[in-house]
Amino acid sequence: MLRGVRAGKFEDRIPILTLAETPQARRRGLTMEKLRDLPFVAQLAWSWVIENEMALEALDAEAVQKMIVRYFDLAVDPEGMARRMLAFCGLEVEEQVIDFIRESSRADGTEGYYELRRVPRDAAQRWRKDLSPDEIDTIMQIVGQSRPGRLFADAIIGA
Repeated sequence: MLRGVRAGKFEDRIPILTLAETPQARRRGLTMEKLRDLPFVAQLAWSWVIENEMALEALDAEAVQKMIVRYFDLAVDPEGMARRMLAFCGLEVEEQVIDFIRESSRADGTEGYYELRRVPRDAAQRWRKDLSPDEIDTIMQIVGQSRPGRLFADAIIGA
């Protein structure tokens, strides 16, 4: 998100009032005022935590079967993860799907912000170059205390 803001693709505001009204924010004592007073990168991190907690909690409450898919796992093994996801859904692996994954997982030198063709592992690691050490520290402090943060930490930190 921060890269998108810096590239002029997104607004540099998040819906703080909407975030503050969630049960996930309330149980942490995050009010609109507290969120508004945080640096933008911290607001983005809290937004990520709250949105992902909402998704995980909805899955826990409603899904009979569920498969949590981490972006990093897709980036490391796009074809293998596609096969696992299709199998989970009871769908056949069509050769067209595998061809598309293979073709789109190779950059052609014209990688734009919304480009589909890219080297997934490189894209998943771009944050290490794009964020300052202070931004990374801020994000990790916020995200690390959450269930989604712990779920994704081994993929992010261990990579």
